[in-house]
Amino acid sequence: MIIRKSALIQYVLIYLMMIYNGGVLYYTIQGENPIYNQVVSYAIILIGFIAILFNKRKYSNRYCLYISLILAIGVIVVRYTVGGVGLSVLVEYLSCIMMAFLAVCVDKSMFSTRMINVVYYFAGLSVICYFIQLFYPDILKTILTPFSSTFSYNDWSAATYGGSVIRVPYTAWGKLFFTMREGEMTRNLGIYTEPGNYQIVLNCALFSLLFLPQFHLFDRKQVRRRFIIITLAVLTTQSTSGYLILLSYFIAFFFVKEYDNLTNIKKTILGSLFFVAILLVLNYNIRGNESLLYTALLGKLFSDGNVDITASTGVWRLGTMGTSVVIMITHPFGVGFDATFSTIQQQLAGAAGGALMTFGAALGVIPFFATIIWHIRPIIKSCNLTTAAKIVFMILFFQSTMAQSMVFYPFIVSIVILLVVNRRNNCLRYDTDASIEAKYE
Repeated sequence: MIIRKSALIQYVLIYLMMIYNGGVLYYTIQGENPIYNQVVSYAIILIGFIAILFNKRKYSNRYCLYISLILAIGVIVVRYTVGGVGLSVLVEYLSCIMMAFLAVCVDKSMFSTRMINVVYYFAGLSVICYFIQLFYPDILKTILTPFSSTFSYNDWSAATYGGSVIRVPYTAWGKLFFTMREGEMTRNLGIYTEPGNYQIVLNCALFSLLFLPQFHLFDRKQVRRRFIIITLAVLTTQSTSGYLILLSYFIAFFFVKEYDNLTNIKKTILGSLFFVAILLVLNYNIRGNESLLYTALLGKLFSDGNVDITASTGVWRLGTMGTSVVIMITHPFGVGFDATFSTIQQQLAGAAGGALMTFGAALGVIPFFATIIWHIRPIIKSCNLTTAAKIVFMILFFQSTMAQSMVFYPFIVSIVILLVVNRRNNCLRYDTDASIEAKYE
């Protein structure tokens, strides 16, 4: 079998997208040899701009240039007025945007198929390793290479004798294909630093699989297999954000008429929900507050028997968002990241997440609203998405950027770009013949 050069390049770019989406390999290299990440990031940005300017046959769309210019101006203005923001921030944003742009445009017709396949195979591997991690972790410890993770805990033993607290990094195993880390031994991390990053990749693949069938080449059986494996991977992350996004997908399929003919997917979803519900109830009755249902959902949404979105990590994210809104109102042109983070910690020590809001507080309301519009405008205007699918994407975007620590996730950006570069395609019709069928034998 001969692999085309464009296919090889696309697979490499998709894997880089996974790494830049919060992969453990990225942060490990950043801590040990940051020059490697910088070289890759600068190269991706440079290649992206060169491709747009000089290879108009493949990379003629300039949608990425608009947001790049706005971000560059925003960073420069804040840098030279109040400080607290540097070139590294701009490079992080632009590398994620250009990486997704290149990955899509190198072979537009095959991107969705290959992206879903890559996520599918990684998801399958992660589910297998996850169950080994639960019951026989020593097997993985002998196979995967150990390293000191970027997460740590406080060792107070020396303080008893007059010493100071010591920060001790958690030990982790594996970087390239699966990661297991102390402190998260009951959750599926995939190749990511935390489950919240992994679920974004998984849910983006599911979005393309379910709501953009005209862009991939899978038949009904292939769709069902990929749906089951990727959904199972989402469930094993135990990410509340991942669950909420996944639930919105299910609701879209069950209550929207456009999907009436996709009965095979509806049956698969219904069967999966029934099976998972039984497992969750049994697990909750056996393990109580230590169960998956409680730790991943109930403990984060309820407190003392009442609905409380500030339960668990919710309070830290709400603190970040609330303070960021105040900063944007009082300083609409931005105060820089240093002042933003300092103000947030003064208001609520330990506050985290809320990346989109801290982005707005640091760079100002113009880049803030421009970024939101840039992400959602192609979705709203697309004739390739139903109204339900558009709402689902909004949930995916806002839940991810509000709950996590990045604004430009390569996988979310890739969906935007895929619709932008294919906007002249025929609008999707959800009928029996046009629904998810193989386009090539």
